[in-house]
Formats: sequence, C-alpha cells, structure tokens
Amino acid sequence: MEQLSLLIQLQLTLVVYLLVGVVLRKREVISKEAAPYFTNFLLTVCLPFMIFNSFNISLDGVNLLFVSSLVLIGFAFMFMSWGISKLIYRHVPIGRRRVMQYGTIVSNAGFMGLPMAYHVFGALGLFYSSFFLIPLRIFVWSAAISLFFESDLRTKAKNMLFHPAMVAAYLGGARMLLQIQFPAPIETAIVTIASCTTPMAMIVIGMILADAPIKNAINRDVLYVSFVRLIALPGTLLFVLRLLDIDPVMSGVMVIHIAMPIGMTSAALAQKYGGDHVFALRCVLVSTVLSLGTIPLLLMLV
Repeated sequence: MEQLSLLIQLQLTLVVYLLVGVVLRKREVISKEAAPYFTNFLLTVCLPFMIFNSFNISLDGVNLLFVSSLVLIGFAFMFMSWGISKLIYRHVPIGRRRVMQYGTIVSNAGFMGLPMAYHVFGALGLFYSSFFLIPLRIFVWSAAISLFFESDLRTKAKNMLFHPAMVAAYLGGARMLLQIQFPAPIETAIVTIASCTTPMAMIVIGMILADAPIKNAINRDVLYVSFVRLIALPGTLLFVLRLLDIDPVMSGVMVIHIAMPIGMTSAALAQKYGGDHVFALRCVLVSTVLSLGTIPLLLMLV
C-alpha cells in the first residue's frame, strides 16, 4: 500500500510537470522554434549527467555477473520486440507501419524511464537502468532507425558509440571501477544538474504534446500500438521475470523501461523521412497519457 501511494504521488507530480510544459507552449512563453533546443539540452546535458552520477556507488557488494544479466535480458527482449514489430503490422499502410514498428521497438525510456527508475528505486535503480538500456540504445541507432532510412554500418556505429548517453556510461563506468571522488563543488554540481532531469524531461514532453493534433487522436491503430507498447510487452516481460525469480528491484527497473510510452523521436523521424508524423504524434500523446495509469498497475504486480 505504501509503494502504491508513492507511485500515485510520483505520477501526479509528473503530470504537474507535464502540464507546466503544455502551458509554457500554449502561452507561447516558449516558441515552437525554441522547443527543440530544450530537447537537445535534456538529451546532451541533463540525461548524461544523471547517467554518469548513477555510477557513483561503491563496488562493495555489487555482483557484476548479476548486473550483466540485465544486458542479456535487454538484448533478448529487444530482439523479441523487433521480431514482433515485423509480424503484427503487415496490414497497415507503410507510413503508419513504420511508426508502429518503431514505437514497438523504442520506448520513451530515456525521457521518462530513467527519472522514474531513480525516484522509485533510488540510485540502485538508476545504476541497473544504465546497464539495461544499453541494448535499447544499440537498437535505436541500428534496427529501429533503419525503418525510416538506410545508412552505412560506419554511420550507425558512430551514432551509437558516441551518443552522449553512451559516453556518460563509459565515463561513469570508469569512475565506478577506479572509485574516483571529485572535490565537493564539482560533486555538488553533478548531482544538481542530474536532479534537473525529471522535471525537465516532463516539461519537454508537455511542450511536444502541446503541439500534438488532439482531434481524432484516438483510433484503432493508435490504441493497437499503445496496447502492445504499454500492456503486451511489459506484461510478457513481467511473466518471464517471475518465472526466472529475478530480484524485485531489478525486475521493477526492467518493467518500468519496457512499460514506457512510445518514443518521442518517432514523430521527428517520421516527419523527416516520409512517415506519417501526425499519426506518430497521436501515438505519442495517447500512449503517454495512458501510461500514467498502466505503469503503477504493472509495478504493483512486480
């Protein structure tokens, strides 16, 4: 009951942040042209600082073999999601199909998952997340993004290996292994910037959703892909984790990330490379709103 109360409070807090972003955009406090700069700041500064800070733990009691299982499970699930996306949307027109396939493979774990894992499970949850999201980042810059356009292997590898989130993980891992401690002013700055991620992420999502076409937002295809993203995939993962008798915190972290709504990047990629970007915005809007209810329900079952 106490955990449920905490989840409800967290969800309501996230809703407040999201509404702030909506109001800022609707009132033109932040223009449509300026909004992408906030997204870039979040992705290249706030999230990397949060990832880097998550590695500030002692190695005492940390079983690296145990943690590496997060990566293996992550890869297995990403391959499963990729295979499912190839099979279940064959009847859908190509413009929408690309969006639905991408949304099945890529969740909004970067924007919403990391902050939520931290607030529900603390630093340990964020630490586990850093490992579990490695397969997701690899798939984002390879199989998922190739749905919209083809690029050579060198470009894909460069985008993946040098993404700010990956660089932060490299540096954080080195810090953890070497047990590096920074002077107090630097440490305080790292923690403070990292703590901005949650409100900043939800405000940015609110600004994006403020421009989403609400009229006719709910239709069969939107609900279909939202069900797959929010219920079918995390429900399957939860079932498997229970069979494997995985640690509850570890299970909770994995379920949080798989239960996230459709990735915000789907709309941008669809608009740039010939997908149905209006449909993508509707998928992001509906799945994000529905996730505010589905995520607490799933975590109650962990």
